[in-house]
Amino acid sequence: MTRQPRTAAASPASAASPASASPASADTPAYRPVARVVFPDPADREVYPLYIDGPIPDGLEIQSRRSARLAPGVTASFGAYFNAFPAGYWQRWTTAGAVRLDLALAGAGDVTLYRSDADGAVTRVAGSSVAEGQAGVTFDVPLDTFADGGWCWFDLSAGDGGLTLEEGAWSVPGGPAERRTVTLATTTFNKPADIVANLDTLAGLDYLADLVDVILVIDQGTAKVADDPGYPAVAARLGDRLEIIDQPNLGGSGGFARGQYEALTRGQSDYALMMDDDIRLEPDVIARLVAFADCCPDPTIVGAHMFHAVGRATLHTMGEFVDEYRWYWINAGEHTQNPHDFATAGLRETAWLHRRVDVGYNGWWCCLIPVAILRELGLSLPLFIKWDDVEYGYRAKKNGYPTVSLPGAAVWHEAWLGDFEDDSEVLSWRGYFLERNRLITGLIHSPLPHGGRLLAESLYIEYRLIESGENYAEELWRLALEDVFDGPETLHGRLQSRNADIRSMARHYPPGRPSATLADERGRLGRTPLGQGVAKLQDLVSGAVRQRLFLPPPEAEVEGAHEDANWFRRQWYESLMYARRGSGLAWFLRQPAAKKRAMLSSWRRHWRLLREWDRWVSIYREGALVAAAPETWKQTFGLD
Repeated sequence: MTRQPRTAAASPASAASPASASPASADTPAYRPVARVVFPDPADREVYPLYIDGPIPDGLEIQSRRSARLAPGVTASFGAYFNAFPAGYWQRWTTAGAVRLDLALAGAGDVTLYRSDADGAVTRVAGSSVAEGQAGVTFDVPLDTFADGGWCWFDLSAGDGGLTLEEGAWSVPGGPAERRTVTLATTTFNKPADIVANLDTLAGLDYLADLVDVILVIDQGTAKVADDPGYPAVAARLGDRLEIIDQPNLGGSGGFARGQYEALTRGQSDYALMMDDDIRLEPDVIARLVAFADCCPDPTIVGAHMFHAVGRATLHTMGEFVDEYRWYWINAGEHTQNPHDFATAGLRETAWLHRRVDVGYNGWWCCLIPVAILRELGLSLPLFIKWDDVEYGYRAKKNGYPTVSLPGAAVWHEAWLGDFEDDSEVLSWRGYFLERNRLITGLIHSPLPHGGRLLAESLYIEYRLIESGENYAEELWRLALEDVFDGPETLHGRLQSRNADIRSMARHYPPGRPSATLADERGRLGRTPLGQGVAKLQDLVSGAVRQRLFLPPPEAEVEGAHEDANWFRRQWYESLMYARRGSGLAWFLRQPAAKKRAMLSSWRRHWRLLREWDRWVSIYREGALVAAAPETWKQTFGLD
C-alpha cells in the first residue's frame, strides 16, 4: 500500500493533494534534526557512492559539506547509505512516530520522496515541484509500516535554471527536554599520526560545542601523541575540550575502561563514546549516534558500522552477534552479504540492505554507551584485547539493554581478513588473547551446557597447531587455558605483563626467527620443490595414514608457498620451508615425540575444563562483577 506523507501547513495551492509538500508552520510539533544531508570532499570521488546513488552525475557540483548544485536537467538520487533514512531502525528502537524531511532549495526543479520495505520494494510516496523563489519543501512520513526494515530517501531533478540544495535534514518529533552530551574516549598505542588526524576532524565539527564535553586520548604508547608535529596546532583548536591521559599499556580494554571510568566519575556527560585510534571518521557519525540514543525509550548502546579503510565504498559489517553454539562472532542477519561494495551495487538495487539487522554487540571501533549503563553494569573486563566489546554487549543484553548498529553512522577502519584460523590472528601473539578471552566470555555468557561446541573447537584448533608444527602458537594456546584455570582474580594483575611475556616467547620458536637464520639452519638438507613432493604421494588418505602412525615421510625437505603448506600436508615431510603471509619464511620440523606429549597435555586440559565447566561458570560470573567494578579499575589505574 502506498503511504502518503503528512504535509505541514499546506498552502492553498498544495492542499488539494495529500501527496504534496510545503514549508512547515509554527504550530506543528517541535522536530529535532537527527541526520543531516551530507556530502564528501569533492576530490574524494571513491566514496561518492555512499552519498549519491548510482553513476555520479556530470552536472553535480558539491559546494560544501551541506550543499550541492545540480546543473539544468540533471537528476541525482539521495537513496545512498549516508543520506537515506533507515526508517526500520527508528520505528523499532525509538519513540519517534514520524520522520520529517526538510530541504532548503534555490532554483527550480522537482523533488520526489521514496520509501522501501524490508524486501527492497520501492514505492513513490510523494512529489513536489519547486519554483524559483520558493524557500524549500517539507515532507512528513509516519513511522508505522517499517517494523522489519525499509528506508526513505529523495531524488532531485533540476529545472532549466539549475537547482541548489542549500541544506537538508531528516528530523523526528520530540527528543529529550535537556541537552545530552558525550565524552569521547580513544585509546592508542604508538599511532600518534592517526590520533592527530582524527583530532583534526573533530576540531572541524560544526556541532562540537553542542554535543562533546571532552575528548580523552588514553596514550599507552612510547611514541607520544603530544610529540607529534601536528599536535600543537590541533590542540590549540580544541582547547580545553582535549585531554591526554598517559598510562602504561593496558591494552584496548584498559584504555577504553579508563575512558569509561572518566566519563562515569566526572559526571559531565550522558554518554561515553569508544573510538579506535586508527579509524577515519565520517564527521556526522557522533551527532547521529547521540541523536538516536536520545530517542530510545531506555538506555541503549548505539554503534557505528565499519567500512574498509582500503576500498572505502565497501561496507565490511552491518553488525555482529555471537553464534551461541560455536561461541564465536559472526555477521548478524542470515541475509547479509558483507562485505558489500556500494560502488558495484547501490542501496536502492540491493534488496537485503533494506531488512533491519539486529545485533548482539557492536565493535568498539566506534560505539556509544550510556553512562547510566556504565553506572549499573561497571566497566570493560580487563581482557587486554579481543572479546572485551563482545563481553560488554552481552553483559548489557543480559540486563535488558540492547545494542543497535545504526545504518548511516559509520567509520572507516582496516578490516580483518579470514576467520578464526587465519594466520594473522591465531599464529601470532594475538592467539593467546583470542583463546583465553573466548573461553572466559563463554564461561560468563554462554547459555549452552559446556559452552556448546566451544571446547571441541578449541581442542580442534590446538590439535591443528600441534599437527602443523606451529609450536609458538600451540604454546600460547596451552598458556591461555592454564591462565583460565588461575581464575578471574588474576586478570587485573596480568593486564600489563602478559602481553610482554607472550611476545618474548616467540624468539624461542623457529617460525619466529629471521628468515636468514632459517635459511642457514636448513642448508644441510637437500631441497625438493613442494609440487614434486606432493606428486609422489599416492593420495591424501595414504598421507593421513602415515601421519597418524608417525611414519617417516618420503621427502627430506621441500619448499612451498603458503597455500601449499596446509597443516595436514606438513606431516608428509621431515622438514618444510614455506612462505608465511606477511612475515617471510617459516620452518616446519617434524617432531613426533614432542607432538605426542603436546596432544596428551591438550586432551587433559580440555577434559578438565569440560568436567569442571559448571564450577568455573560460577567462579567467572561472580569474579567478573569484581573485575569490572570501577573501584577495581581505580586501583589498576593507580588512582587510589
